[in-house]
Amino acid sequence: MVMDELRLGSGGGPLTLVMSLLTHSPLSLDLSVHQDLLVLAGNLMSGACLSALKQGQSNSGKTIQH
Repeated sequence: MVMDELRLGSGGGPLTLVMSLLTHSPLSLDLSVHQDLLVLAGNLMSGACLSALKQGQSNSGKTIQH
């Protein structure tokens, strides 16, 4: 669910802003800025993945009662 929100941009968070800068900004034509934005996007995505994995582990330990 977190990954879908990041991919679709419904969260309006920092990853959406970075991806917009990468694809539509003249700033990204500077190779050093482009590299920094790619590293930042990768770090944000890694953080989101880690959060989703931790959330999945905590939910797997709980039993659902109907």
